[in-house]
Amino acid sequence: MQDAPASRATVRPKAVTISGTVSQDGKTLISKQDETWTISNAEVMKGQEGRAVTVKCRPDTAKGSIHVFFFSPAETRYLATNGDSAFRR
Repeated sequence: MQDAPASRATVRPKAVTISGTVSQDGKTLISKQDETWTISNAEVMKGQEGRAVTVKCRPDTAKGSIHVFFFSPAETRYLATNGDSAFRR
């Protein structure tokens, strides 16, 4: 039986989806679970400072950082209730 090459022995974590808010400096992401992640490729998030986003990324839990593959603005959901003005007719 042969040993696996060193390059294959390293297991990389799978890509995950995280929703949260980009910090004002654009270098960190604060998730909805109040976890703070450092963005290793912060230039990708330029222009998204202070906004809610959903990112597809590869986390490095040892360093507390993420490498962002792509992002999208977080969905805004509205909830209508019977007390809203649209229902008062």
